[in-house]
Amino acid sequence: MEYPDYITAIQTIVGEYMPNEQELTAEKADELGARLLSLDLINPQEKKTGYHQTVCVYRDRTGFGGGSWVPVTVFFKTNEEGRIVYSRFHTSKFIKEYGQEF
Repeated sequence: MEYPDYITAIQTIVGEYMPNEQELTAEKADELGARLLSLDLINPQEKKTGYHQTVCVYRDRTGFGGGSWVPVTVFFKTNEEGRIVYSRFHTSKFIKEYGQEF
């Protein structure tokens, strides 16, 4: 697996908690945080340890003209073995953190 495929796999998992362009709720974020920390998915770039970031979006349909796209920023940190040990989600409504940032 190459690094872009690794990031795509993370985005796919995040998308499972935001199906059909739905908002990531605080409850779903808790489930997602636990899942990311328990993954057997290993960062393929041994030299790229530390922080990673990706962004997913959902559609807020309450606005004028069908709504607007709202970003959900996903930060995560991998250890020397390439496992996710920390994740943080930023949405327009909350910031949640999971694991240990060191």
